[in-house]
Amino acid sequence: MDNFARLEKEVERLIHAYAKLKGEVHSIREATQDRSHEVSELQRRVSKLEQDRRLALEKIDQLLEQLNQIDLG
Repeated sequence: MDNFARLEKEVERLIHAYAKLKGEVHSIREATQDRSHEVSELQRRVSKLEQDRRLALEKIDQLLEQLNQIDLG
């Protein structure tokens, strides 16, 4: 095989490898974006649960205070 044919074969190999890597990068970017959306949704849910927990603790404190007032009365 002469030098020109080897060069042509190598360029074709590089073009194929480049196209494959470009597709992989696209897939990784899509997966990253999907995970980013999932993380945002989970953070929102955690915030809501933390808020619900705070409200429940406040309600428990109020109920305990009412029980303490009954014991004192």
